[in-house]
Amino acid sequence: MICSITTVRSWVFTATLIVVAGQSGALSRADEATLPASPAGTKYLLAYKFSPNDPLHYRVVQDSEMTIIYNQAKQIDRNHSETLRSLRVVSVDASGVAEVEIVIDHVYLKAQSGENAGDEFDSRDPDTRAAQYEKYKAIYDSIGQPQARLSLSPSGRVLKFTPFGSFKTAGSDTEPVKSIVNQFPEQPVAVGEKWSEEYDVDVTVEKGLKQKVTMIRKFRLVSVDQNVAKIELKTGVVTPLNDPSMQAQLIQRELSGTIEFDLQRGTILSRKHTVDKTVVNAFGDSSSLRAVSSYEEKLRPSRIAATSSTKK
Repeated sequence: MICSITTVRSWVFTATLIVVAGQSGALSRADEATLPASPAGTKYLLAYKFSPNDPLHYRVVQDSEMTIIYNQAKQIDRNHSETLRSLRVVSVDASGVAEVEIVIDHVYLKAQSGENAGDEFDSRDPDTRAAQYEKYKAIYDSIGQPQARLSLSPSGRVLKFTPFGSFKTAGSDTEPVKSIVNQFPEQPVAVGEKWSEEYDVDVTVEKGLKQKVTMIRKFRLVSVDQNVAKIELKTGVVTPLNDPSMQAQLIQRELSGTIEFDLQRGTILSRKHTVDKTVVNAFGDSSSLRAVSSYEEKLRPSRIAATSSTKK
């Protein structure tokens, strides 16, 4: 099946708006079985410690470059986004299970397709709002409003997911929202220990038909220094895929990077991911798609974040 270039651009742009691990080929469950035994030594409990009076504010910066070769023509599409995002803690029960709402406070986007002049959008700019409201209505209407509510265990497991707004639409991609926090083991782990989680995503087969594909996130505790745990993350595809058009749909999801987690505060301090992957014959014979992207998310001081969020 030949996948359209327009469709691929749509996948990339959607991933940028959501703001949500680089091995080529499929990962097998057998890989997990061959992992070495956990090393002896101090073990650390990776547990979230949410508080109703302590919202978490993050700044997320994403850059992506998609190189498309089709019919002997080459085109490069570039996207840049900066997002201020908050996690509002609605409640926390005696067992540590938290009700958390995801809120987008500000969005800045810049996109250029080939040699075109490009497009720029800033949710705080009144001139942009007046000129581009209809085009970006879905974003404008979502600013400051909960995107979803998650019930999260202290390990980060999603116990319940309630979508709001555009995510209530049938067929919308909610996986990046559900993975807004990383899931950790229920038991303490030592430096060098590994764990993983599998999850399903939908890919388009043809004529709007969807097929579920199983992916896997692999984690390893790299180090602990001054109560900050550094965790390695790699994401790959478990389901064998022979169709390049399906591989192209997942090209931005096969990322790798690191997570910094504050053990004392029980919160993510930063996440950095990168992608550099190429799919041959993504649009048919003699075509290709290469994705190079970076993602950086950092916790912001609450006082600074609260001041920034009022400037809309």
